[in-house]
Amino acid sequence: LLMARKPTYEELEKKIVGLEEESSKRKKAEAALLIQNQKFSEVLNSLDALVYVVDMKTYEIVFINTYGQNIWGDIKGKICWQTIQEGQASPCEFCTNSQLIGSDGNPTEGVVWEFQNTITKRWYDCRDKAIDWPDGRIVRMEIASDITDRKRMEEALRESEEKSRSIVETTAEWIWEMDLA
Repeated sequence: LLMARKPTYEELEKKIVGLEEESSKRKKAEAALLIQNQKFSEVLNSLDALVYVVDMKTYEIVFINTYGQNIWGDIKGKICWQTIQEGQASPCEFCTNSQLIGSDGNPTEGVVWEFQNTITKRWYDCRDKAIDWPDGRIVRMEIASDITDRKRMEEALRESEEKSRSIVETTAEWIWEMDLA
């Protein structure tokens, strides 16, 4: 029978010192990651646009920036189509999740689109992209900028063009009738 040799006091001491050094390095790395995470969150929270992240399978909101919280509240952990939209009994018919993952299973370049929110009635320019989340999931990140003022100006311009066209057409008919007389 072979008996295991007991480590000496010096060997144990050396091992403890090595573990303490490893623990110290790990704590420094964790602190650095925490600082990076705080800085990244600060950047996202300073934007004047909605930024939110949703689990693509469960539709759970895993992040929403301050801009979004000011409109919809702290909805982290809730289901996007039940909180960001109104009157939804299932995922939104315009959800871009299916367009964000290619046939090869990898994220696509993303989707750019516009929509009018059913709760706020405001128009948004949306940029959706599938990204890797730190826990290994692939999630949908959406950055939505409010374009309501632009949409109102576009509508006013369209109405003005229609009025101008109507005036020109009416005037042309009147001039033509005057020429016949």
